[in-house]
Amino acid sequence: MRNSPRPSQNCERFYANLATGGTDFELFCYMSYKIYNGSGVIFGDLNGCFAQQTAYEMSIQMSQNLNKSASGDLQRIYVADDDTYIREALKTFLENAGYVVQAFENGDALLSAFEASPSDLVILDVMMPGTNGFAVCKALRQISHVPIFLVTARDSDLDYQTGLDIGADDFFTKPVSPMTITMKAKAIFRRVQYERAAAKAELTCEAHEAS
Repeated sequence: MRNSPRPSQNCERFYANLATGGTDFELFCYMSYKIYNGSGVIFGDLNGCFAQQTAYEMSIQMSQNLNKSASGDLQRIYVADDDTYIREALKTFLENAGYVVQAFENGDALLSAFEASPSDLVILDVMMPGTNGFAVCKALRQISHVPIFLVTARDSDLDYQTGLDIGADDFFTKPVSPMTITMKAKAIFRRVQYERAAAKAELTCEAHEAS
């Protein structure tokens, strides 16, 4: 692991250099910096960012056996957010974790893509041009049980309740951590796999008893 930069070093120049030739983890640092900076929150201490490298790299290695759908293909994730930095950061993180990711600038495009070819997880920003995330989530729930994450800049109990009531599986408030969403995605895929394995075992037992 390389040494952390001096606190006095210019953050923007440092991260811009990493973005053009850094490792996947360094790119994560850059994207995270841009997201938080754009939200009015700036990394004051870069040491904490670099301290996460071991956990980040280990999490990628551990995820390789958990990224297959029922068909055996890599699990596909659809992401819709009109914020380019957040959209690209989530895409980078999830792809590094071994998932196939398709990103959209609005919910209408995601919904059309899902109707043509469903994904294994959907991540929706609530406040987007066109159809908002709540409406897209509700429309998806009418045709699928796909896990859905909602992301919003509004931190209110009403939004949280509305999201869960219409069928979202989890709810995140911006500034959002791409690492947290990646870990949550892994957790929900593990749950789906366990449920699938339990259902298969139950069918096997029933077939054995019937014979």
